[in-house]
Amino acid sequence: FLLALLFYKKGLIMKLWLALIRAELLKLKRTLALAMIFVAPTVVVALQVALLFNNKEGWGFDVDMWKYFYNSLTSLWAIFMLPLFSALVVALVYHYEHANNGWLKLFALPVPKSMIIATKQIVSTGIVLASMLVLLLATIAGGFVLKVLHPNMNFPTEIPILTLLARSGLVFISAFALIAIQNWVSMRWSTLAVSLGVGIAGTFVALFAAGWKYGHFYPWLIPIRVLNGQEQDWYTMALLVGSVGGLVLFIAGLLDATRRERFN
Repeated sequence: FLLALLFYKKGLIMKLWLALIRAELLKLKRTLALAMIFVAPTVVVALQVALLFNNKEGWGFDVDMWKYFYNSLTSLWAIFMLPLFSALVVALVYHYEHANNGWLKLFALPVPKSMIIATKQIVSTGIVLASMLVLLLATIAGGFVLKVLHPNMNFPTEIPILTLLARSGLVFISAFALIAIQNWVSMRWSTLAVSLGVGIAGTFVALFAAGWKYGHFYPWLIPIRVLNGQEQDWYTMALLVGSVGGLVLFIAGLLDATRRERFN
């Protein structure tokens, strides 16, 4: 009987989670957040395809085109588009409640406050994950376009899909700290300008400090460091700070939110 009751309660909790996630996605349909899942990766791939298409002569030496193409794309994504995309999407996830006095309505529901905030964290992180998957699919499409239109771009017929997925996964989990910070800032401050400003400032500092000795501790540099620094001494530390450190920041933001009566 107790086991049956436990499974029944777990089923109710899961249904509640799904209902909250569905509600968040419905609210986001009124914003650019869901559209940007497709727009941002497509723009990055289109730019890279245009650059490679202008290389009329090719390289003149043997290159694994799939790895080269995807490494170029993920590097651009990790250092530039991912931080800006995260800032925009996370800000939009929280902006609806800030703009429409929605926090009072949400917290009046018979749902734990922690579950409401955690749902927003899950949805915003899930959107970033979805954009990474779209980037991978757009990469494959862009590779085939180049293979057909550019005779000197020798893309192998066999796509190293596991390698590409592994590199996408590294970028994603190492970005947890960045996404967690954006969640905390967007939850804490009501104006879009603050959240977007943090994302933009963090991105441009990363661009100008790409060679910084301690960049593996800087959330906006960690994804690109993890992507390209597997042979460096600080690689494991960067991966831990980005992933485990990010989970700690998610929990800290969640605890901060649950003890607040209102958000500014």
